[in-house]
Amino acid sequence: EGYIVSKNKSIVGSGIKLPTDYNRVKIRDDGTVLIQKGKEDSFEKIGKIPVVVFQNPEGLKIKEGNTVQATENSGGPELLLSHAKIKQGKLERSNIDPYALVNDSLKMNGGIIASARVIKLFDGMYRESINLRQ
Repeated sequence: EGYIVSKNKSIVGSGIKLPTDYNRVKIRDDGTVLIQKGKEDSFEKIGKIPVVVFQNPEGLKIKEGNTVQATENSGGPELLLSHAKIKQGKLERSNIDPYALVNDSLKMNGGIIASARVIKLFDGMYRESINLRQ
């Protein structure tokens, strides 16, 4: 229908519609969307992709399609008026720290091993107490 959409077909922002006769699209770092109709024409602004932040991003509810929904824990969205956070033609970096995840996995694994040893120790003590009783 001519709207700028995400990979999963969600409309970006409040709906920026591209005209049918455009030649080239350019998106500035601040989210301004420009089009060029002819190869010799100058770029004209047709909209701006908004960027919002939340007081507590961990409180956002994750939905399908790589989207999120605000909750009471996250607070409401705050529009960033002055930013340079959008890069055209780039892949988004992951918002995870792989080193922290590996570290957490190793800690959890160590905890499970330690718990298994404690259970084995108590099990041995229980068996010995039963044998002493007989």
